Amino acid sequence: MKARSHAIVICPTYDDRLERFSMVPPATIKAGRCIGCSRLCYVNPSGALAIRQRDADVCCLRCERLYDADINHSLIES
Repeated sequence: MKARSHAIVICPTYDDRLERFSMVPPATIKAGRCIGCSRLCYVNPSGALAIRQRDADVCCLRCERLYDADINHSLIES
């Protein structure tokens, strides 16, 4: 059984077009729902690989800015 790493990937939502398309390559892959607000987030291929390899949770930019340390703390306790 694989151990949970409690990793987190911060990524933009559909509405964060500047951030999504400023990434190289652009974030066009659906990554899943944000653990904070349940908005759909997007990643580029390297973000998708990070989610798969680390069994990571997804957090949107908005929640990361609002709850920064609290999100990481709650993942450690889960």
